[in-house]
Amino acid sequence: MADTAALPQRVAARRKFTGEEMLALIRAGVFEEGGPEELLDGEIWVMPAEGARHVDMKTWLNRQLVRSVGDDVSVTCDTTIRFSEAHWPDPDFALFPTSVRPSEARGPDMLLVIEIADTSLTADLKIKGAKYQEYGVREYWVVDLEQRVTHVHKLGAGWPEAPAIPFDAPVTPTPVSGVTLRLADCAL
Repeated sequence: MADTAALPQRVAARRKFTGEEMLALIRAGVFEEGGPEELLDGEIWVMPAEGARHVDMKTWLNRQLVRSVGDDVSVTCDTTIRFSEAHWPDPDFALFPTSVRPSEARGPDMLLVIEIADTSLTADLKIKGAKYQEYGVREYWVVDLEQRVTHVHKLGAGWPEAPAIPFDAPVTPTPVSGVTLRLADCAL
């Protein structure tokens, strides 16, 4: 029998990334620009593809938000927000004053951030919600497609407030005037 040498136990290690390193990986062709990856607290997360309900709700919300806000509020969809060197999420929607350039918008500038949860409810409520609160987002909604409710988080108030708001009830973001939505009006 041949002598065998025991291989050393391999230790799993994690490496945190910065947004600039993520951009370098995109330039190198490792990831596609606009791909499903998000940089969350230094970790690269691959987000699942959007299901039909998610796409339908996002399209409907986009139309309603753009029609409802005044000229003093910008509405972005699937835009990377650079909260810190290592936290660059891509929320479904971010609303902030038009006086702030989208590339320079940070947590305190965010009037409202919305995530639509079809398969991502736990991450949207626990992981992303905690980070949005940490970075000073004024209001954060998680639109729960399965339970047909919206979880509303308000900085300085309940994070999240209880109870969640059913789709057939109106929901109004406190920091944005002129917007009242009834999500049941979206044909899902």
